[in-house]
Amino acid sequence: MKNRSVAKVILLSLITLGIYTLFWLNATRKELIEHGQKVPPLKILLAPFIVLIGVPILQIIVHFSITDNGSGSPDLASSLNILSLAIGGGVMLVFVPVAVWWFYKYCSAVEVITDGQTSLSFSLCLIIGLTFFGLSFVWPGIIQDGLNRLSAIPTANPRAPGSPLA
Repeated sequence: MKNRSVAKVILLSLITLGIYTLFWLNATRKELIEHGQKVPPLKILLAPFIVLIGVPILQIIVHFSITDNGSGSPDLASSLNILSLAIGGGVMLVFVPVAVWWFYKYCSAVEVITDGQTSLSFSLCLIIGLTFFGLSFVWPGIIQDGLNRLSAIPTANPRAPGSPLA
């Protein structure tokens, strides 16, 4: 696992408003996979955002197409806005369990790689808790700290000086 500065991970996550967290998640996911862990693709986590970005765009298009030419009824515009909000709400109802599942798989892999030093329950509670309190930029740094400890553990090199195979 690549050793990264915890302060840099937290600071970049804060400054970029979470965009760096996505790059960090992708990089650490790839490293976990290289170490034999199974973590779902990041696009599963990102797909609902595309829909959530599309809902306001749909509302704007509907609003201007119905109200600009004067031929549309306000009831139709309201109905379509309610429909688009219902779609957005439905996406959120699906997104939350999918996100929890994705992070469960990710944190399970982190627990296996760190040999339980960064436990699944700790990592998952950390992600959910800090995100709930608006501190989502902090948890990547804490998990990175656990991954850095793994990098600090010397691996046995059979060709190292003093080893029987050297």
